[in-house]
Amino acid sequence: MLRIFLIQLGWFLLPFAAYGLYIHAIRRLFPARRKGKIGSKALVWLTASGLLLVAMSLFTFALVEGEETGKVYSPPRFERGGIVPGQFE
Repeated sequence: MLRIFLIQLGWFLLPFAAYGLYIHAIRRLFPARRKGKIGSKALVWLTASGLLLVAMSLFTFALVEGEETGKVYSPPRFERGGIVPGQFE
């Protein structure tokens, strides 16, 4: 579950990282164009695009990783000196 959370956090932070790299490149290429703050309009767009990426990722994860319906889950069990992992049958 932690892996899924970290992946979604990465998707959310991706637009912010891309924007930060863009601002860094612009400031290095054009030293005269130095601004102090990120505008609130840019922050809204970055947040919205991050949430959109998270939603698309969760939708894709649900389509790709889901199990078929109608199967019965058998939990892990100890058998012949070893552990048989749980599975859907």
